[in-house]
Amino acid sequence: MADRSEPTESDVAADGDASAGPEGDADDSDHLADVEDGAGCTEIWEHLSERREAEREKPKRNETNREETEANETTRSE
Repeated sequence: MADRSEPTESDVAADGDASAGPEGDADDSDHLADVEDGAGCTEIWEHLSERREAEREKPKRNETNREETEANETTRSE
């Protein structure tokens, strides 16, 4: 039986790459930088969900701040 630790020609043909190292740029995994090594799927999923929620909240906060600023400027100019 063949040792499967090294990619075979069929693996290379199917995957298109024979490198054993991580693929892509370092930027591809920046969103996981604060996830602990060895984290499972659930921990990663929770981390990404929390991050998405925080990103959704940012525009709402900025819009609220903009409306408050405009209201204050209108009040001052009167």
